[in-house]
Amino acid sequence: MKRLVYTFLALTVAFSSLAQTGNTEEAKYAAYLDSTLTAEMISRREVDEISNQISIDSPVLGNTLSTIHIIKNINKKKATYLLDLMTQGSTVFVGWKGAILLFTDGTKMKKPNAKIGIAVSEYGYRYTASISLTQADLKVLASKDIDKFRLSIFDGELNTKDAGIFKIYARNLVKLK
Repeated sequence: MKRLVYTFLALTVAFSSLAQTGNTEEAKYAAYLDSTLTAEMISRREVDEISNQISIDSPVLGNTLSTIHIIKNINKKKATYLLDLMTQGSTVFVGWKGAILLFTDGTKMKKPNAKIGIAVSEYGYRYTASISLTQADLKVLASKDIDKFRLSIFDGELNTKDAGIFKIYARNLVKLK
């Protein structure tokens, strides 16, 4: 029932935002996309019944070989943000650290202490990282398109559509409570 209420509220926000946009079709579509993606995150909002921690996240974007996902946890009015990355590799490397995001403008975000997890997958080995984000990191993720990322020595790529959608999720997640 709670999810249904959040979905209804989110769609109300989406349609009211669409009605307030300019006359151009591009502006209307941008506003529609922005508010629809925000509505989707609002519908995914969950409150833990024991700890009262609030979790809001984006859907997982990507494909079977590489994915990206962003999460906001609110505990006692303090928000923390995590970036989850996954890519596949053909060989085993255990105990490695480090993640790098490459943006389409050529700049990089380096997280040298990111712990890399590994598991067997149908494509070889699945490498994952869950990276804590700062406010500065969030600003970058909200303003730039990710081209690809590297976990250890294995690269994951995002297509242009997913990179644009992820940027909207990152920008709007900060606003949600």
